[in-house]
Amino acid sequence: MKFLIVPALLVSFQAFSCPDLQGSFSQCRSTNGVLTNLKEVIVTQSETDGVTSYTLDSVDEISNRRSSQTVLADGKTISQMDSEGVTETTRTYCEGNSLIQEVVFSKAGLILGTGQRVMVRSGNSISSTIVGKLGGQLITDQLICE
Repeated sequence: MKFLIVPALLVSFQAFSCPDLQGSFSQCRSTNGVLTNLKEVIVTQSETDGVTSYTLDSVDEISNRRSSQTVLADGKTISQMDSEGVTETTRTYCEGNSLIQEVVFSKAGLILGTGQRVMVRSGNSISSTIVGKLGGQLITDQLICE
């Protein structure tokens, strides 16, 4: 009987290990201009089989272009190659009150860039902090939406 309780506790822990980032946020601003300002960000999330997925819908402030990205916070590495032969390898997971996404861009085995995005919700605002390197140049920024 003890052996059945331990797996149940692990499943319950995983279910609560990802933060609640849901909400509709506007008045987004970049702290140093690297990231595009967005006039709206909507975050929805769901859970299936103990894995939290987040859908991030946004509207660009200048072009009014809508974009949507769904990520699974399962800690697994996913690679996708674009039409120019650039491979984007991502890993998304939750840690504490943060959603963390790590990314590596490479082509023909050569690393072009790396980065990490950390999303945190605090009260009625959400922030996305980006730290990375592209072409040997350090990139840092924070997008804050309220």
